[in-house]
Amino acid sequence: MQRPTAVTVFGVLNIISSPLSFLDLSLSDLSLLVPGIARGFGPQILQTMPSPPFLLVWTLVRIWVRPIGSLVLLLSGIALLRTKPWARVTAIGYGVYRSFASAVGFVIIMVFVVPAMSRMPGSGGTAGSALLAMTMFGAVLDTAVSLSYYILLIFFLTRRNVVDAFRPKATPM
Repeated sequence: MQRPTAVTVFGVLNIISSPLSFLDLSLSDLSLLVPGIARGFGPQILQTMPSPPFLLVWTLVRIWVRPIGSLVLLLSGIALLRTKPWARVTAIGYGVYRSFASAVGFVIIMVFVVPAMSRMPGSGGTAGSALLAMTMFGAVLDTAVSLSYYILLIFFLTRRNVVDAFRPKATPM
């Protein structure tokens, strides 16, 4: 059976997305743990942001899981192109994980980061308002793109023709 087009598309996109996902371990994540990295902004926002214990745990988990997830994304992309039986399930599992992580990240930005930014000294001016608007726009855009990609990945990789393409081949006796 020929490899379905959706498998080729998502295999290639997963391979391309893998290094981008790895690089998404952003300066803001690291600045929550190492305040000296982001001179000025990181320490200020830490002082104004409420810090429930789960926020630090979420950041630590994200920092350690993201590189592993990037490797899983790369391997699943390569395996999708080779139609390995485990590749489809792995890509779907990663899609579920990233959909959840994107949604939780969006909530954290809107509930904790944006209000903390609005309380920072100088945030009431034009530059502060612009930074706040860009942060919210970036969070909405990032979440929309991430959720769209992973929902489409899950949708297409669960179609009957794709499932059939990944069934182990029967060997004649």
